[in-house]
Amino acid sequence: MQAEHARSLHVVSGETAAGALRAVLGAEIPLLVQRDFLFAGPVPPFTDIEHFKSVRAAYLSSLWPGLGEDIHQQPQDLLCRPARLAEHDHLTVWAGCGLEDTLLVLLVLHLAQLLRLPPGQVRLIRYPAPEAGQGAWAIGQMAPAALARHPPAVPLDDASAAAFRAGWQALTAPTPERLNAYAQPGSGATAAASVRCMLSRYPQLASGLSDWELALLRPLLRGPSTVATRVAGALSRGTGEDAIRELLLLDMLRGLGAGRAPLPLVEFAGGEGPVQARELRLTPFGRAVLRGRETALSANPLTRWIGGVHLDSRAGRLWLRDGQQLVPAPRRQPG
Repeated sequence: MQAEHARSLHVVSGETAAGALRAVLGAEIPLLVQRDFLFAGPVPPFTDIEHFKSVRAAYLSSLWPGLGEDIHQQPQDLLCRPARLAEHDHLTVWAGCGLEDTLLVLLVLHLAQLLRLPPGQVRLIRYPAPEAGQGAWAIGQMAPAALARHPPAVPLDDASAAAFRAGWQALTAPTPERLNAYAQPGSGATAAASVRCMLSRYPQLASGLSDWELALLRPLLRGPSTVATRVAGALSRGTGEDAIRELLLLDMLRGLGAGRAPLPLVEFAGGEGPVQARELRLTPFGRAVLRGRETALSANPLTRWIGGVHLDSRAGRLWLRDGQQLVPAPRRQPG
């Protein structure tokens, strides 16, 4: 392990990325891992780290029993003992240019501000965006050989850190106006290109469905499919800068079914076996939504966290995506 790396505490997003980095720098490298995925669920502004962990734990446990009791609790977890971030000469964040790694950079710089780390203590190794199919958007997608050819570690001075923190403030704001402005192509914001992916979590104005929900459902217009096939198809469509997890796609499908939607868009067949093995087909309402004759929100209330924004159609807190702009929902939407 190189001396410069030995003096630094390293941070990556995801266990796959952590394994790859250990393969490059050595198993003994001081390394923390962000296993949480901040591109889904509540990410409110916070100064109390323990409270933020409890918010995330509740959300993660809603996806899978016990998940919230594990993430942020293991010694290698970034938020397990945040004071460690100040115990090394440098704090080096390894990141690609995609959404998942960019959110890690934003989080670490927010933590550095809370912990009052001095300017320049946080360093960033950020790989360029892929070109002509070469490269990767996230450290977890890179082979060790490519990871070893890393750019230099750049200390983040006050100005550079402030530019990234503007992205954190946009992500965590309780209403979407700041995110909307930050993520626009002409904003010139440091992390705008990747943070823009958060806009795709909002329901589209025409259909009332997010981009990922549409990716799951549109192929069903050709006929039924298994849940596993639809999830695999959505995962393989190429996320680019965006990020997703199988667990989140399964939760989306459940949210469109009879258990949670008053007027379901899909129905599950095949008994009580594993949900992945069950057959999935569109309901007449789901078919009408995909063909543009209905919006999913005409019959189904929506509650969803996107960063710091809590969408709640019943409370009148609903914004939809019209192209690349977020707009308040028309009054005709339920709620």
